Amino acid sequence: MIDATNGETSHKNLAKAKLNSNWACDPKEMRMLVVGDIGRACLYDISMGAFDAPDEPQRVSSSRSKQNKNRDNFRIGQRTISKNQLKWPTVQPWFVAHKIYKADPVYVVSVKFVEVARIYVSGTTCGEVKMWHNLNCACLGVINSPEWNPKDIL
Repeated sequence: MIDATNGETSHKNLAKAKLNSNWACDPKEMRMLVVGDIGRACLYDISMGAFDAPDEPQRVSSSRSKQNKNRDNFRIGQRTISKNQLKWPTVQPWFVAHKIYKADPVYVVSVKFVEVARIYVSGTTCGEVKMWHNLNCACLGVINSPEWNPKDIL
């Protein structure tokens, strides 16, 4: 993912995802599921320490002589952290969410977070709709498959 404010890469793994990747966020757990157009997915922790400290990150003030050295440091609560520590940790590394081959005309069209059920849902152009656990991305089932049982998500 590219930060539009400075043109730098926010997260090296997310930057490898195709531009037409889909993503959805769980605001309570601070997780983001990213699914690429050919079905590869990754789950990120986007809290950046929000659960560790109640304060928002703030730039560390410094004298002019130290300004260049400290301009990429932030303060979260009582801690001072560098810009490199503001990266999203990977909760679930890249995995195959939907089996799609590059030559197939099929691709992932949508990823949504369903607040009521606390799950992610992803869908493809061929009609495959999968449900994912919000904390670890375990597949809860394929909605339109004959073996799917709605009780599986309860």
